[in-house]
Amino acid sequence: MSTEDNKLRPDTIGILNTSEDQGQTSVFRLKLNLSEVPFFSLFEGEIIVAEGFQDSNSKFNVNRIFKPEANTISKPLYDYDFLKKCQTMQQQKALSVMVASGPFTTADSLSYDALRDLFELVQRDRPHTLVLLGPFLDGGNNDIKSGDICIKDK
Repeated sequence: MSTEDNKLRPDTIGILNTSEDQGQTSVFRLKLNLSEVPFFSLFEGEIIVAEGFQDSNSKFNVNRIFKPEANTISKPLYDYDFLKKCQTMQQQKALSVMVASGPFTTADSLSYDALRDLFELVQRDRPHTLVLLGPFLDGGNNDIKSGDICIKDK
């Protein structure tokens, strides 16, 4: 966090995520280790893409930083006729979008049972679009931490 008196420093930069589940608010903080990035200029609240890896100390080690370009649209994306055609194709029904966020494994298992359950819901509900967000693996998984991964052929 920065103020006019306290500027952002490499050791104070991180990601803050808040979520609410069943009335309980949880906060997730992940520090960014920027020591491998030769030059960067960031401001509080800025949207970036950080390439790197997460270590076991709950730090994300950043190799490169990308800044998405601002998308200034000077004309409408779709004209009225195209949107009307889409509406007709949808038979005046709402668009159905399903979004799921990982991890889809647990700390003690690398089976994707949660993902299989999700796919059963997708087959049942038949949304127009499915958006999957990572992480797909639980970063705290014991097998991942130890590096002892055994793949069984079915």
